[in-house]
Amino acid sequence: NGHVLKYDPAGNLIATWDVFQDQPPMDIPVTHGLAIDRERQVLYVAAYKSQADEGRILRMNLWGNVLGSWPSSKPSGLAVDKDGLLVYATEYDNGTVRVFDPTGVEVASWGGLTRPHDCAVAPNGTVYVTDTGNDAICLYTSRGEFIACWDADGSDDWQFQKPTGITVGLYGYVYVADSANHRLLKF
Repeated sequence: NGHVLKYDPAGNLIATWDVFQDQPPMDIPVTHGLAIDRERQVLYVAAYKSQADEGRILRMNLWGNVLGSWPSSKPSGLAVDKDGLLVYATEYDNGTVRVFDPTGVEVASWGGLTRPHDCAVAPNGTVYVTDTGNDAICLYTSRGEFIACWDADGSDDWQFQKPTGITVGLYGYVYVADSANHRLLKF
């Protein structure tokens, strides 16, 4: 319903933000991906119309105020690099990853994916993308140069079926939400 919910560390709801209050009208708004730049206290929100390609990435402060936004084609996953200088967005329907500066200026993009759902950036700059349509995790440099894909359709260890969520933890471990296998994987 186009809202972002903010909870305290104990799990108590402390705020509800309507991210479309000051944005162009959108039918059936969906908020999908979130990424935070902790140092600058900025939250990025991927939002789009349910059955259309149009969408937006919103830049908000941690009090719920929209600081700006820019168009993106059905964005689903977002990630911010460790320096807060690059915002990565997966665009689900067109199979691309687009890279923006914090004001929304596109600085890079690459494609060749099938329904990329989410992305994460490791401290060393490696970008991990859930290539959901190909049951794979693909790795790229921060400039979009291909490194490798972990692709094995199945349910054994090191195999995926529709990976949708991904994050890189404090010590460099990669966590994957392997949705069709109903499990979380740690690499």
